[in-house]
Amino acid sequence: MNSSAQRLAPRWTIVLALDTVTTSLTALVSVGIGLLLPGITENYDASLADSIPYFALAAFLLLSLAVTASVVRNRVGGRNSDKAVRVCLSLSAVRLGLIVCGFLVYVVYGALTYGF
Repeated sequence: MNSSAQRLAPRWTIVLALDTVTTSLTALVSVGIGLLLPGITENYDASLADSIPYFALAAFLLLSLAVTASVVRNRVGGRNSDKAVRVCLSLSAVRLGLIVCGFLVYVVYGALTYGF
């Protein structure tokens, strides 16, 4: 086992693991929606270009997850471990905020469009 992974506190390992799973599943769902959107809305002349926001969200989430993994791998256990953990948790909070805001937008849009 990598010695830097052993120095990461168990609670942070759990938090980052849950963040990884949540981010990966959200990115997968975003890509799925992006791929299916033109077929679902073909009556409205939608194209694959209309799916770009979904692909961009998935790319951003996965890129930020890669940055978090890189920071944890390279910095934890060294002299900047507290700073690395703060950076990782900040990135995780931003990702979680994007995911929650995305779900809220869908709920509010659906409520306003189709009623409660």
